[in-house]
Amino acid sequence: MLSKFKAEFRVVSTLRTLSGFGWDDTRKMVIATDEVWDAYLVVLSIPSLLIVY
Repeated sequence: MLSKFKAEFRVVSTLRTLSGFGWDDTRKMVIATDEVWDAYLVVLSIPSLLIVY
């Protein structure tokens, strides 16, 4: 359970540092436009573009 939380925390922390992503403090969630999410998903589908943290 703790390792799942840590993994999800890492994803959220990473998203918040990427250009185009933000944080909605009221809803406590990562926010971005559809275009930003679409571009991010393209990058995820190309393993050579991923940066491992």
